[in-house]
Amino acid sequence: MLSRTLTLTALALSFTTVGCGSKTDDATDSGAADTDTDTDTDTDTDTDTDTDTDTDTDTGDTGFSGDTALYGYYGEAEVIVDTSYIGYEDIYVKNVALGGDLCVYRWTAESSAVLTSCTECDWAFTVDLTPDSYVTNNHDGCPAEADLAEAASYNYGFGQYEYGGTIYDMLKYEYEDSNGTMIWANVALAEFEGTAFSYDWAIGLIAL
Repeated sequence: MLSRTLTLTALALSFTTVGCGSKTDDATDSGAADTDTDTDTDTDTDTDTDTDTDTDTDTGDTGFSGDTALYGYYGEAEVIVDTSYIGYEDIYVKNVALGGDLCVYRWTAESSAVLTSCTECDWAFTVDLTPDSYVTNNHDGCPAEADLAEAASYNYGFGQYEYGGTIYDMLKYEYEDSNGTMIWANVALAEFEGTAFSYDWAIGLIAL
């Protein structure tokens, strides 16, 4: 399988990394809204006749400067168990405070093999991702499209994970650990009903 290193590096170069995970994390990072409430309290009176024309405005809450953003992967597909997986996957950058999408780049997703290596999966496929285009590009920091246009193949599966007595539906992802062993990891909450499958895989935080 190809690595997503190029894709995540493109984001890291475009924005300032606050905290990040990897494609093997099974936890979702969350960020806090911008709480900067600094106010200029300078009350000195200038007795000169000069007029202060400084009209700088704090843009920390506009969603385009000074805020924190969450980035990750979101996907949807029509899945016919043990037969096919057809859909798309997006990489996204969302403003944490305001909730809007700043950058969304899409790949088409289609299975090329049915997998039986995931013993805890209801189904699993090798999924080929083909570069498509930007769906949303509302920030100067969004990576150049050429930097994201990387074809890749990943092994995805769907199954359950029990934690604290609760059973969760999960996207499972196969990766190679530092010892060269292939491991299936629970990486994101998922939904699968009928043939409709979706997941939202948060990776980390970046500063806008």
